Amino acid sequence: MTGSGGKIEVVQVRGELDLALADSLAVRGYAAIGRQTRVLLIDVAGVSFCDACGLSALVRIANHADRTGCRYGLIAPQPLVVKILRITGLDQRLPVFTSVNEAAIVLGHDPQTALEEPDDQWVNHIPAGHTATPGTAPGAPLGDSAQGGSHDGW
Repeated sequence: MTGSGGKIEVVQVRGELDLALADSLAVRGYAAIGRQTRVLLIDVAGVSFCDACGLSALVRIANHADRTGCRYGLIAPQPLVVKILRITGLDQRLPVFTSVNEAAIVLGHDPQTALEEPDDQWVNHIPAGHTATPGTAPGAPLGDSAQGGSHDGW
């Protein structure tokens, strides 16, 4: 996998995908698409919560990808995120895959070829515990909102 002009790019998100992180994620998604990535995968395995702002960011990325011919999908969402996608009907709009390999196969790429560069250069990490503003340089840490509070019960 490669990032710049490559076949597949993965943007990894951890923590709460809410107001504090949504715009930064959208910026990262747009940047990946702008690098002429053929497939953009958003790894949401580490996302513990997603609100309307997070869902909006995912849809904005999908809309931009559609306009440019980039394919996209979500990787390994937690059950709570799957439930939110299902309740909102976005499970019909945003393809969900269990792994990068599954996504590569379904979206028309040979996983052996797509995975030939196993280093982290192709991953835009958005780790928990950090914040950033839209326009931050690629690779800058982003993550959990500083707003606290519990989102249990969603």
